[in-house]
Amino acid sequence: GLASKGIATFRYHKRFSTYPELMEEPFDLYDETIDDAISAYHTLVSDTSLYFGNVIMLGHSLGAYAMPLITDSLRNLDGAILFSANARRLEDLIMYQMAYLTEFDGTIDDEEEEVIEQNKKGFENIHNRTYTDTTSAEELLAYWPGLFWKGIEKYNPVEQVANDSNTNYLILQGEKDYQITMVDFKLWQKGLAEHPNAELKSFENLTHLFTPTASEKPGPSDYFMPGNVSIDVIETIANWVLRL
Repeated sequence: GLASKGIATFRYHKRFSTYPELMEEPFDLYDETIDDAISAYHTLVSDTSLYFGNVIMLGHSLGAYAMPLITDSLRNLDGAILFSANARRLEDLIMYQMAYLTEFDGTIDDEEEEVIEQNKKGFENIHNRTYTDTTSAEELLAYWPGLFWKGIEKYNPVEQVANDSNTNYLILQGEKDYQITMVDFKLWQKGLAEHPNAELKSFENLTHLFTPTASEKPGPSDYFMPGNVSIDVIETIANWVLRL
């Protein structure tokens, strides 16, 4: 879609997708996401066989959450696009997601109850700071170990963008995204209301993947429906990029 608008793209594999064994050792957000994005940028711009106009980086979900830290390290970026970026604390978001999915069908079975109790303990460990760099992911939330959670204890992505006057930001959100919701998008809107270089837009009936859904109540089944990223999203990105 972007190529049809005259915009070239470069995509790379996430580190743990290629080397899943690295997850067996303690890691943080820089190890998982930020360092490789920075390396990808330097790999591109150092290639003298290519001609570049503006260079923009797009991050999705966790990548969007990390993007303000990436732009802080890459002051030469012309712009940053955040796809489905959570604004809430990550532990709060995970607890919301767990509640949404376990209650999705209106009942909670024994297995779901066990998951809820385990996640509550992990949440309390994070919330009360009763963990260390070496605490395992099993005692916390998701697949993230103590080192990861320590690294984001004071991180607020909205504040990070609000204090960045050097970078142009485009923040996009699907209104039928049940993973990162309009609750997050409204926090971005509030926090960046006075930001001169931030543009925000949400799209009706689009999922976390920015594909359309007809579901009244979005859920995991939406991801199994064949579809493409909405042309409205492609055009919004293209128009913004070409204006920079």
